Amino acid sequence: MFPFIFMLYKKLIKLLLFVDQKLRKCRYVPISFLHKFDYLVSFILKFIHKRIGYPTPSLVGEKISSDFGILLAHCPDIDFIDLCVKEAQEKGVEDTKTLTRLIDKSRIKKGKKQIWGNIVKTYKKNGKLVTEPMPLEFPDEVDELREKAGLGPLSDYLVVAEKLFIKIHRKGTLKDE
Repeated sequence: MFPFIFMLYKKLIKLLLFVDQKLRKCRYVPISFLHKFDYLVSFILKFIHKRIGYPTPSLVGEKISSDFGILLAHCPDIDFIDLCVKEAQEKGVEDTKTLTRLIDKSRIKKGKKQIWGNIVKTYKKNGKLVTEPMPLEFPDEVDELREKAGLGPLSDYLVVAEKLFIKIHRKGTLKDE
């Protein structure tokens, strides 16, 4: 494949991530629009994957490979996520932050418990925000598993996740439980 094709794919991934993050951080963008955007991005990621496979760091650079994984985390097609994770692992991709997030998302979507606690929910309880991980496979060992994967403690991650939620909270999306 011609080098300029890789350059175009790299620029496209970078642009998609830029738009993705701007939309997610804008509290005035409806959730329904984000879902439509995720489907569109999913289609584009599948197109790129069909042409070059999983964009590994050796193929497109670490940053673009990681950007692809971040976009993939919003993909509604769990089978495609699983395919990409398997291929990335087979090709030796070492971006554990992205891969653990994708694996946890896939497990939760399939009704299984996650391993590293990357998928969280935030809700109101008695008028206060509560952020907690979705069900964990090994709750007593989660910090040890996170450390082995190069992630920080779950408690630190939950604080960051809650702050991000507060920053981008969309009006009317949070009800008291």
